Amino acid sequence: MTSISNPFVAFMRSGRLFAASVALIVLALVSVAPAFAAEIPSDDDQDVLIRSTLVTFNDANMTNNYSVLWAKSAKELQAAASPEKMAAAFEVFRKNQGFFEDVVTADYDSYENAKIDKDGGLVLAGVFKIDDNMKVKYNLRFLQNDKVWKVVSINVNIDRNKKM
Repeated sequence: MTSISNPFVAFMRSGRLFAASVALIVLALVSVAPAFAAEIPSDDDQDVLIRSTLVTFNDANMTNNYSVLWAKSAKELQAAASPEKMAAAFEVFRKNQGFFEDVVTADYDSYENAKIDKDGGLVLAGVFKIDDNMKVKYNLRFLQNDKVWKVVSINVNIDRNKKM
């Protein structure tokens, strides 16, 4: 039997190199993970996301043309729903004339703090007071596509003619 005189060979055979390599890889992954984590946008950027999404949604409902909303949406939503499917899904807004173009300048009645959900989606929810007779409650979810937040889910409820 030959004795091991090279310290590196002895280190490799002891299994310590493997353990050290695994520890180094884990440390590298933990260090890099935050770089890929999505950050919550600033309040101003959130406001732009909310208002531009709601205006695009409202325009689509008013014109029955969902191609722009579809084009501006996340690829995940584009894969799940065509502009035609969107038109069918949001028919109730057209039928009931659920239009709220004044959301561009409306004041927030209330809102929830923005959050990143377990799947990395940005969730923005709140209520706009359009006028004394209308509130628009929204819950929007966005995903990052090429480092840009794109809408993937729209939930809007309109409250009319209620004491405010």
